[in-house]
Amino acid sequence: MIISLENDIEGFVSVDKISKKLRKNYLSSIKQGELVDLLVVEVEEKDKKVILMLNQPDED
Repeated sequence: MIISLENDIEGFVSVDKISKKLRKNYLSSIKQGELVDLLVVEVEEKDKKVILMLNQPDED
């Protein structure tokens, strides 16, 4: 999943690091332009890339 950030910086969320349950139940419900909670895992300043992890929503 690629996330557009400010100042021409791209954020990447590796799908293989997201649990199958979360992929099935949560990712399919996210719409383009919707805000989601992400955690920064790594910053590559030279390449203007940020590696992100999806912050799991609270379960009801």
